[in-house]
Amino acid sequence: MLPLRTLALLSSVVGCAMAFAPTTTFAPRTVTTLRAEKTELVVDENFDDVNLVGLLGLNRLKKISRKHKRQLVDRIQNFEVVQDGEDYVPATAEQSEQMRAAASSGASETRSE
Repeated sequence: MLPLRTLALLSSVVGCAMAFAPTTTFAPRTVTTLRAEKTELVVDENFDDVNLVGLLGLNRLKKISRKHKRQLVDRIQNFEVVQDGEDYVPATAEQSEQMRAAASSGASETRSE
């Protein structure tokens, strides 16, 4: 049998070595893990009762609103959208050309006055 001092020394060495050993082992990929990766992610799309001000903050929501308004104004000025009632829809190529022609003729009339 080992002396008590040797046994204590051996247990302390093993304890110190275990502190630097990885705690998890890496298992090779199996068929079950590959199948699990191919499943679709289910996302809840019902955000009716979500408090966005509480989640994101009022200042961030105001910033997002200003950004969307600025992008809409840019799209209107570039003749990319037209107003349909209260909504804006993408403009067709014909509508874009008509708006560009009207804008250029309106600009030339203003300059001649």
